Parts: sequence; structure tokens; C-alpha cells
Amino acid sequence: MTQEEQKYVSDIINYFWGEGTAKPSQINQRVARLAHEALSEAGKCTGNMDLVPRPPQARPSLKYLITQFRKILTRIAEEEREIYQVCRQRVQINSKSALRLALMGL
Repeated sequence: MTQEEQKYVSDIINYFWGEGTAKPSQINQRVARLAHEALSEAGKCTGNMDLVPRPPQARPSLKYLITQFRKILTRIAEEEREIYQVCRQRVQINSKSALRLALMGL
């Protein structure tokens, strides 16, 4: 793994688990695999969240339903999507122990 790839993987880990969690020198194949799994899980979660209509301010009308459907399609079509905070937190919780062990080389 090149130093550039190690830096990229450490940036992913620090995004999910906080700055300073991983240094490029700590990155090995197992850590890289966990980072890939984290991105994949967050991407699936974000895709699912994109399909959820936002809560209405009042009783939902036909106009509200049409507007929400249009917004869902817009979110799906966006190329650059941000990861929802709830998805990021889910990844943090699901993989924290495995990541810590992998960073220690265990």
C-alpha cells in the first residue's frame, strides 16, 4: 500500500471515528478493509435515508406527497451526497472495537 493510499484510508477513519484516531503509518490491509466496509455501510444507509419523506409541518396533503416524491428523486439523482449523521454514528458504533484492534495490529 502506498503512502498516498495510507493517508486516504486514515482520512476515512478519522472522518468516522474522530481526528487523531489513525495515522497513515498505522494503516494495514485489515484497517483498509474496515474503512472500505465503513464507507460501504454508510453509503447504503445514506441511500436508504434518501428514500424517507421528511416530516410534514401539518396534515399531509396531495401537494405535500408530490413535493416529497420530487425531493426524494432529487436526492437520489445527486452525485455528491453527504453522509447522514445517523449513518455515520451507526458505522462508529458497529465497528469501533474491530477498528481499534486492527489499528493495534491485532
